Amino acid sequence: MNTIRLWMFFAAFIGGGIENQNRVAAYFDTALQIADKHGLKVIPTSFNGWRSVPDFGGFAQEMVKNWMDDRYPTVPRGKGSYFPKEVLTMDLGIGGKTAIVTGGGSGIGKAICFALAQEGAQVVVADIHKDRAEAVATEIAKRNEKAIGVAADVSATSDVNRMLSRVSEEWGRVDILVNNAGIILQAQTVDMTEQQWNNILTNNLSSCFLCSQAAARQMIKQGGGGRIVNISSIHAELSEPSAGAYTAAKGGMEAFARTLATELAPHKITVNCVRPGATYTELTVPMYTEQVK
Repeated sequence: MNTIRLWMFFAAFIGGGIENQNRVAAYFDTALQIADKHGLKVIPTSFNGWRSVPDFGGFAQEMVKNWMDDRYPTVPRGKGSYFPKEVLTMDLGIGGKTAIVTGGGSGIGKAICFALAQEGAQVVVADIHKDRAEAVATEIAKRNEKAIGVAADVSATSDVNRMLSRVSEEWGRVDILVNNAGIILQAQTVDMTEQQWNNILTNNLSSCFLCSQAAARQMIKQGGGGRIVNISSIHAELSEPSAGAYTAAKGGMEAFARTLATELAPHKITVNCVRPGATYTELTVPMYTEQVK
């Protein structure tokens, strides 16, 4: 019997109130109708972004199972799963491609580096902290995957150009750029200094421009297209007190991406943004209470 996998987002189910729960219920109903029509077996699967807190994942999975048992007790199903390996590992067609990940020495950037390397990409771990960049590259290499660590302040043109030169020397081309580098500052607008504002915009937005410009020039020169992915934030759209500069930078990143996508489309270079939600990393530690941690 073939299967259909039902994904459940932890936050959507218990953190979003009755409106989100009703959306999830509608999603389940539609999927179950398809399963019933085609004789498919259902596998309830929970997806929890808080991977650093395993108990949350198990709890979410159990909630999915109990919820389905209550609403759909007669529907045939397989064993529930959490982050199934066959879903996390897939052929993205990037084997042998060269990928630059800025801010790759920690947090989300580090995870992206590991994921790209696992898919066969040659990863450039770029980080302002040389020790972090090299540590991630070394860990990737221990898995018999390819990576180099490059120290770079991507808010400085000279460092960006040096980074691209290093990549060209090592692998000869750039196929993927992930603009992930950024910093966070919590300050009310009325208390923020001009220097603080400029610091956030420079590190979070200007760095995206500089790296995208340099990578796009190389991609156009070598031919064959390319991919630019910006790690934005849900706060590009959602308001957040004490984050005026950060939200402005992320909103600007997305607006810039839309324009850049139209400019680079003739060269078969795509530009997209990803909006992560709240993610517990080294960068965001100060934003979380002990209970959330």
